[in-house]
Amino acid sequence: MAITVETRTEIIQLVVGMVDAAPGATILSELANIADAGLSVKDMAIAIAANPAFNALYPSFLTTEELATNFIGKLLGSEVTDTVKASSVAAMVADLNAGTNRGEAMYKAITALAATAETDTDLGNAAAALNNKTEVAIHYSVTTQQSADTLDELVAVVTNVTSAQATVDTAKGTIDGTNNQGGTFTFTSAINNLNGTGGNDTFLRDATTLRASDRAVRRPGTYEFT
Repeated sequence: MAITVETRTEIIQLVVGMVDAAPGATILSELANIADAGLSVKDMAIAIAANPAFNALYPSFLTTEELATNFIGKLLGSEVTDTVKASSVAAMVADLNAGTNRGEAMYKAITALAATAETDTDLGNAAAALNNKTEVAIHYSVTTQQSADTLDELVAVVTNVTSAQATVDTAKGTIDGTNNQGGTFTFTSAINNLNGTGGNDTFLRDATTLRASDRAVRRPGTYEFT
């Protein structure tokens, strides 16, 4: 049976919330197959939390308070007050101390935030940021079906996404390769040795500043002489 859009979105949201990264097409396919075999997203969270790679992010030697503080800090980001963070940390600590598996506790925190209205005074910005990161992760993993070899690359997909819509547009442009902003370089009357970037560069010159001895190096990307 094929996975539903709702379940796929919930899986991507889970990865964004737990790892602060896009899953990428390859990992998403693996997780979708697991879901299709009958594993719930909550159980998937528990399995992810037991993975050695995830333990590198949240080592087993962390105290309950340290684990909750680190996780909630990443989940809520910088767009909530310290008071709101402290309250969320306390709630997760209580959940963990009651015997809840840490993967399940993380799942509950993520789903609670996802269910929060973006207009909420305390957590609205964090909810919007989670929604926006999930949207970008969907664009990367599903729409463009891209993957990466390292966790750092998958983290980079959503790392600059906040509650602001402009950050979503920028992240999608980066994924699509349409945000390849380069530099502007101006030829002077002296001998020039200009090195372009890997982006879309512009070289400015006129009849008096461009001479045979000048040198301009174009790197990958487009370039324009004006």
